[in-house]
Amino acid sequence: MKKSKKYLSIILLSCLFLCTTQFTVYATDYVLSGGGYYTSRVTITNNMLTFSSYFSPAQSAWNNATSRVNITTGLWSNNTIDSYDISDSYWGLNGISSTSFYIVINSVKNTSSTAQSVIVHELGHVFNLADNNNILLATVPIMSNYRDRTVVKTPTSIDIAGVNASYNISGNKY
Repeated sequence: MKKSKKYLSIILLSCLFLCTTQFTVYATDYVLSGGGYYTSRVTITNNMLTFSSYFSPAQSAWNNATSRVNITTGLWSNNTIDSYDISDSYWGLNGISSTSFYIVINSVKNTSSTAQSVIVHELGHVFNLADNNNILLATVPIMSNYRDRTVVKTPTSIDIAGVNASYNISGNKY
């Protein structure tokens, strides 16, 4: 009888520990990359031949969100977005340093129904967001690789919280 109570206590404490640990692991819903551009105010040169018309809605999706992001376009920026055939296994690629970045949208894999989602997602990487594949979230963020790219086309409150956690009110990185 004493052994049974002891084992039952150990099992209950183990379950309590596991449940507590699970909630602690997901203290925030967003995932930061530890990199990203030095400011949330960027100018991009749009060099896309394919999907060029989807850049403006993607730009507006971030600019109209309640985040500290401000994206403008310019002819001679060090920051570029292009579209071409890279590989059918990637939706988009990027290269980001603290002072410049490039984004490439795969012109073979994307369609008119997925291009905006992919552009918004790749811009999220510019602003210090990592891929977020936490399947326990109630809302699927734009930074999820498992989102429905034909439906999820704008930053969610999870994505916006991540950007706002990375940049202060004046748009500079913490």
